[in-house]
Amino acid sequence: MRHALARLQRAAAFGGFLMVVAACSGTATPSTQSSTAPTTAASIAPSAATSAGASAATPGASTASLGACSSVGEITLKMLYGETTDPQKAAVEATTKDFETKYPNVKVDIQYQALDALLKVIKLQMGSDNPPDLANGNQGYDVMGTLVKAGLILNLDKYATQHGWDTKFTPGTIAPNRLTPDGKTFGSGSLYGVSQASEYVAVFYNKANLAKLGITDASTLDTKSAFEAALAKAKQMGMTPDILGDATKFPGTHNYTMFQGAYVPAATSNAWVYGTSGSTVNDAAHIQAAQDYQTWATNGWFNSDALAVSAPDAAARFAAGEGVFFVDGDFRGGILTAAGMGDNLGWMLYPPGDSGKHAAVGSISLPIMISAKSKQPDCAAEYLDWITTSDSAKLAMLANGRIPATGVPADMLAKARDPLLQQEISEYDRLLKDDGLMAWEDWATPDMLDLMGANTQSLIAGKMTPTDYVKAMQADWDKFQASR
Repeated sequence: MRHALARLQRAAAFGGFLMVVAACSGTATPSTQSSTAPTTAASIAPSAATSAGASAATPGASTASLGACSSVGEITLKMLYGETTDPQKAAVEATTKDFETKYPNVKVDIQYQALDALLKVIKLQMGSDNPPDLANGNQGYDVMGTLVKAGLILNLDKYATQHGWDTKFTPGTIAPNRLTPDGKTFGSGSLYGVSQASEYVAVFYNKANLAKLGITDASTLDTKSAFEAALAKAKQMGMTPDILGDATKFPGTHNYTMFQGAYVPAATSNAWVYGTSGSTVNDAAHIQAAQDYQTWATNGWFNSDALAVSAPDAAARFAAGEGVFFVDGDFRGGILTAAGMGDNLGWMLYPPGDSGKHAAVGSISLPIMISAKSKQPDCAAEYLDWITTSDSAKLAMLANGRIPATGVPADMLAKARDPLLQQEISEYDRLLKDDGLMAWEDWATPDMLDLMGANTQSLIAGKMTPTDYVKAMQADWDKFQASR
């Protein structure tokens, strides 16, 4: 999503992205859910007590002392929520139910809206006479930056201090929700949103189809030559090597950035996203990444209708057995598992380049912001803290295929028995050790998402050269930087 389920839906700040407890080994799928539909936090086996004394009977009891919401009377908080897959909805609803149990005087009205539609109306919604108390938006200049400049969302710095967000989140996991009050500098400044989950893009694989290629250990594919040999063999055997659904265009940017990670250090990519002076994508490394993407298309390693298929339909086809690989975010794992893939579903990082270090595009999930017009901002902030950092939130996210952005305590991870979840967490840990998390490139300018979406289609359709592809990105970046 900003991907963030499409975020449509993401410097060094990202180097410390998510501090997974040392006992953890990378991103998320249902914990005890195996191959079933979304579950609630209560369905997870009780975790060991946390250091603050939480128990299974009272999820989130580590933050159980009553706060601002205890003295507001009978109220309803309204939240406009753009994370609308069944697992995402199940997680936030389970956590909200726990919050309403803690505060019987508070009801939360969650209003769902598909992210692409939400991003078209969020500025009007937050500027209306009756905005929601809380709402999802999108990191970067276009949405959050515009809302900050217009004074439509609250500066959350005082709540960050009150609720400990500066310590609960690492600098890297909180940086994407920071802007300067003028909305001109992204990645630093004051806090304007809080996110629930981490997310990153890597490669799902169908174990049964991989076995047909004679490959039973996916770790043997951790070089570009081995991975591409598997793609070529799949094509030779009449299989679809890699399923791509780019009708909505953002999956194409996911794929391009995956290739980019093999040639460009994550810190270099992040500096460009955050607007560091002198940064560029118009160089040999980025051109090579674009060339790799175009070569995959030329070699027939994507399905022939890749530009006409939506991301959800591509995921459904992959879940039904078509394709050996499927590049997408960890946020799709719960959906694929629930679709019946079960233990046949695997997850791996794309092979590293000559540096030997893995890289992947990703970030935290959509920010949740508080309206500047909310009549109950203190209670809204307490609810925001609950659905992002409480034990209840962590359990619900793990149960429904997400990794909490604040990390996974060792005792909680022990209850996350789903094999895909364990694999995603392991790969994420490897990604962090390689300092390889790259911010979503569409954050770089207000127009970058649309520009990259259109141009990645032109690239793999053979209507644009790799050189022209990166030149267009850099031209948009240069124009925006000059206007700031």
